[in-house]
Amino acid sequence: MAGRGLILLAVLFACRSEDPVSRTRSRVLMGSYVTITASGADAAVEKAFARLQDINRRFNFRDSTGPLYGFNLRDEPFADAEIAGVIRTALEVGAATGGAFDITVQPLVELWGFYTGGSDPPDPAALDSTLALVGMDKVAVSGDSVLKPVPGLRLDLGGIAKGHALAEAARVLRTAGIHSALVDAGGDIYALGRRQDGREWRIGVRHPRGEGIVAVIPVADRAVVTSGDYERAFTAEDGTVYCHIIDPRLGRPARALASVTVVAADPVRADAWATGLFVLGPDEGLALVEATDDIEALFVTPELEMRQSSGLAGILAREEIP
Repeated sequence: MAGRGLILLAVLFACRSEDPVSRTRSRVLMGSYVTITASGADAAVEKAFARLQDINRRFNFRDSTGPLYGFNLRDEPFADAEIAGVIRTALEVGAATGGAFDITVQPLVELWGFYTGGSDPPDPAALDSTLALVGMDKVAVSGDSVLKPVPGLRLDLGGIAKGHALAEAARVLRTAGIHSALVDAGGDIYALGRRQDGREWRIGVRHPRGEGIVAVIPVADRAVVTSGDYERAFTAEDGTVYCHIIDPRLGRPARALASVTVVAADPVRADAWATGLFVLGPDEGLALVEATDDIEALFVTPELEMRQSSGLAGILAREEIP
């Protein structure tokens, strides 16, 4: 799943001409650069960054001051309405993708060594025992409380937290009266409204095997989120390359895609769906997207074949893949 931790180098902002009245400000948050492009209103942008800093702390299972730290390491349940709400969305996407998106995959990501670099596949016996700790059916949320019915259960919200961060940054900006902005959280992007000149924002989809982009997606009030096998990977002694996005049903890295880019109005769902679709692959994933409201996707296979959902037809500007 999103064994992405909090590193999501997914898409590139490709705006052909800069908006002359907008300013771009950046901070290092959530394991990468977070950039907000907006016109004026420095105070509003600072409030958005402050909100992102709070999310960065509370949703990071490595932060000893956050509730997920105690949940994972000391089996401590906790009450947090915001986190519980995001987990509910994660459960919905997990169910919709047949378990391809799973926030309990953290033990598998750790077993494969993706938090430390990785070198070789794990021992089969260790893999089997770790799989017993994984599964969205083990997650229990009651009201604002996140419970721990299974000792050893560990959560990693990295596959959905940046989407929530995008949604919250956009909410803060809207509340402050900003209706034209671009929020880029390490490549996960939310386009708030349109550019100052009235045109849609143009988001470039990163080439998964080289420099440049493979497509440009024009959007307004939409999130554009990409999961790719280039984000974090290691090469085993036999030459096999394993990416960090784990299929939680099998306990092994997914290998059917090089990248998948999701376009949706809700950045939280877009973030989770990007990981789930990467695990499902182009055939099952595309069929599921076509049957799901407000989700569009562009799939790029390891052979660099591009396939897109019908909602992107006619608006997706393609670049030549070398």
